[in-house]
This record gives sequence, structure tokens and C-alpha cells, in this order.
Amino acid sequence: MLPDRGFFAWLFETWQALESGGVLVMDARRLERRPTVRALVTPTPFDFPVDTNLRGHALVEDYLLFVAEHAGVSEWPLEPVPLHTLLDTDSDAIALGDEERTLPVPYELSELREPPRLIAQLVRGVTQAWLAANETRAAQPWEESELEAVTDVATVFLGFGIFTADAARRAHARAPLPVGGDPGVRLPSWGEPTMAEHEIACAIALHGILAEVPDREIERYLGGNARSFHRRAVKHLLRHHGPALARLRGARASRRGPYR
Repeated sequence: MLPDRGFFAWLFETWQALESGGVLVMDARRLERRPTVRALVTPTPFDFPVDTNLRGHALVEDYLLFVAEHAGVSEWPLEPVPLHTLLDTDSDAIALGDEERTLPVPYELSELREPPRLIAQLVRGVTQAWLAANETRAAQPWEESELEAVTDVATVFLGFGIFTADAARRAHARAPLPVGGDPGVRLPSWGEPTMAEHEIACAIALHGILAEVPDREIERYLGGNARSFHRRAVKHLLRHHGPALARLRGARASRRGPYR
């Protein structure tokens, strides 16, 4: 199953907006534009050589350092903050904090039991900060209703599609939680994507084609349905969206980071 034509039009439009904005690196001396197409980040010690002697919050800080490095924002004042300290008990909304001093990145310490899940949460927080600083937002603001989906695409754009796909798979596997009396509506947990597995697989396929990542390298980290969706999406994009792909091929893939 693949999304309809309207989804692919939206995906290409969103990707183009992300690509044209580039990354504005926060620096006291300058704003520096970085390459926009990123290599694939994998849930391996090769991409996350964290200090295994660390525990708790200190280990989360180490993971965040590598997330920021891969995202190209290591200079930013990012700070991992336990989710419960950012939640307003009345509204259940994330408090913004003082962005002049730090950019809070929410996480749940319990996710340390499964590092890919923790990384997915950190990735989402970093991506939201990245979107807020991306100059594209001023030129082409997204509708409030699509911001979560744009965040999903942006995590793939920054190279973290494997983690987003895994988070979507876990979200889909859980039983729906009744919301507002409707048993078929599920309120996503913090850090979970809102897009469906097959939609995220299409975004990953687009990233893989543009960044020239071999299909087998991507699919070895995709589970179950996502692997099948990705295979179909690659074929569909190459067969039916050649002109749109050509328009996006202007940006070259950046190197994989200082640990490659």
C-alpha cells in the first residue's frame, strides 16, 4: 500500500522547503549555512559511540551530543530535560523555557532501556528546534495542523529515518487509547511520529535516493512492514516521479559526520 498522489506532492513540496532553507547554525560570530542532504544515521555504536560507563542523565547527555553532531547543530545550546519537568499539569503542554540560554530537549529516562527509543525522542526534540531556526519557516510557514507531520519528514531529512520508522512501528503496534470518548482515536506519546509507517517509508525512500544510500543498507534496519513499504516506495519514486527527483538532486549528500 502506497499513499495517494496528493501525499507525494506534499512530500516533495515539504522536502523542497526544508532543502531551500538550509541549516542556520547558531554562532555568536556568524550564521553558517550547512549542506542539507544528510547521510543515513544508524542505531549502531558506529554512529553512537557513547561512553557505556555513564549512567542516567549523563548517558542521555552523551546520546544527545551525537544526535546534535549528526544533525549538524553541535554548536547549539541543547540541553536534555526530563519530560515530567516540562509538562504543565493543567494543559499537558510542553513549556518552552528560556531559549536565550538553552534549548530544552525532552526525554523519558525509562527509554534508556532501549537506546533507539531514547534516540528517537531526542531526535524529535532536536528536529523541532531545527525547524524553529530554519529560515524557511518565515518564507513558507506551515499550517499548525501539519507541523507534526512536517516534523516527521524533517527527522528523515536530517538522516534519522530509521529511528522514526521504528517509533512509528511501535506506536502502531500498541492498542488505541480512547480519546474524547472515541475508542478509535489514539493520543500519541511524546516523541512518537504522527505519520503512518507507509508514509514514513516513502520519506525514507526519498532520502535514500537523494543521499545515494544503498537500499540494502536502509532495509537492514527496517522491521517488518516498513521494509516492504520502503521497497515499493523506491520503485514508485523512480518510475513515476523522475522530474520531481531531478529538481531535488541539486544538493549533495554531506559527509556522515566526524566519526565516519
